[in-house]
Amino acid sequence: MSKVRHVIRLLELLAQETRQPLNYSGFKVMSEYVGKVADDETDISPKYLDDVYRAMNKKLVEGRTETRTKPKYLDIIARFLNFKGGFNEFSFEQEIEISDTLKSCEGFWWSYVRANNGDFIFKAPVRIYQDEKLKEMYMELKGRERTFCGKLILKGNCMTGFLESGTNKRLGLIFQLGDTRIINTIQGVFCGISTYNEPIAGREILIRETNIDYNEMVWCQYNLHDERIDVRIRDYFSLYNKNCIKITQSEFEL
Repeated sequence: MSKVRHVIRLLELLAQETRQPLNYSGFKVMSEYVGKVADDETDISPKYLDDVYRAMNKKLVEGRTETRTKPKYLDIIARFLNFKGGFNEFSFEQEIEISDTLKSCEGFWWSYVRANNGDFIFKAPVRIYQDEKLKEMYMELKGRERTFCGKLILKGNCMTGFLESGTNKRLGLIFQLGDTRIINTIQGVFCGISTYNEPIAGREILIRETNIDYNEMVWCQYNLHDERIDVRIRDYFSLYNKNCIKITQSEFEL
């Protein structure tokens, strides 16, 4: 037996992946896409997809939660959507719920850190979003030269993650969230690799942005005394030793 809502969700994701509407003409195109990854003896016809979608929605209206479907067909569709374990893997993923605390962080943010060299504050755009297919939360940060992206997880009351850039640059992040569901400011720490390929670390804060779209947000560098930056942020980053850690080989020798 399969869960009705899982079958419907599978077809919705198939429609998103192929950029087709959930109607017969759309199912015709979806059938062609799926057929390319199926074996020669399997034919998932547009009629089958249309019939299943209609039947599942009817059962949903009737309050029925389970259904009998052709598992081979559902496996093929799931594998087309990169669920290597087929429909069983897909169904398992659908049961995983994202933490409400992490969900409350969804949106656009400004990241502030103090520069490791010089009296500057770096302000970077951040987007925290849900991947509905994988049931996971992700963060994207636009730096000066590259964009970092990675999965976020909740450990205790902390949001943690590693952001990759596709190059040697990588960021590790830990932010304290607490128990509140209304979050507009987040404090934490980061570690990474400097421009000179050395380990660096420091304090970081995130401030929620509600007036500007993420695509319009741009990385900026400000002097520590620039009045365009909120005085509370300038005061927070005013002392180098409280905000930055940089390895200096000469400081410790055996």
